[in-house]
Amino acid sequence: TRDEAPDWNPFTDHDQHRVFGPAPGEYGVAMQGALDDYSDAGVVDAGTAWLAQSSWSIDGDNMDHAPAQIAERVKAADTFVHLQDLSESDVLMAADYAAHEAGFAAAKAQFGQQATLYHLDTTNPSAPKARTLKEEIAKTVMARAANPDWINGMMRHGFRGGAEMAATLDHMGAFANLAKLVEAHHFDRYFQETLGRDDVVDFLREHNPQALDAMIERFHALAEAGLWITRRNSISSELAQLRQSHA
Repeated sequence: TRDEAPDWNPFTDHDQHRVFGPAPGEYGVAMQGALDDYSDAGVVDAGTAWLAQSSWSIDGDNMDHAPAQIAERVKAADTFVHLQDLSESDVLMAADYAAHEAGFAAAKAQFGQQATLYHLDTTNPSAPKARTLKEEIAKTVMARAANPDWINGMMRHGFRGGAEMAATLDHMGAFANLAKLVEAHHFDRYFQETLGRDDVVDFLREHNPQALDAMIERFHALAEAGLWITRRNSISSELAQLRQSHA
């Protein structure tokens, strides 16, 4: 690096912590339980976990615990960008996306603030695509999650297919709870293409009844928490019937 004075180039000031991550030997943000807790306390726990697991400052080979510094960085940030470089994945396919991206929103909320969240698709390095996280979630719901072709494909994979359906709903719920970025009509559409189809319910009942029960209770929890307010009376009725029949 050039030998420049901090008053000319503030980025040479080594007292500024700029790169953060989890503690040495650890990975992720350790908030799995908080992702499924739709209470106000759950959101606080998620934000606390994000800050705690991002509180190690990295400078070359040196790592220092810097919780105050990461808190200041989060407070000062008005934008958060998360990269995706795996073409075989998407924002609703793994819990880590919600933990990192929506987790930042929960951390920011601890300071009474909001930031604009972006999802940067770098699967084609020569043509990266940036969307707001809300746009990315909407695209993924319509293109993959609630796409009948994907649902039908999952039904050819038995237990694993049912697990993937349930996991997708879990991740939608986490984004809705921590970042408030999933629209009601997206949950409506996903319900219609999964539990709203008799053949899908029959498939889940036969091949993965645990996933069926989990999805029924997840939709119910989302509705109870006010994260999903369907405008379709038929959906409310169908969900109530499913809960009653699987009680």
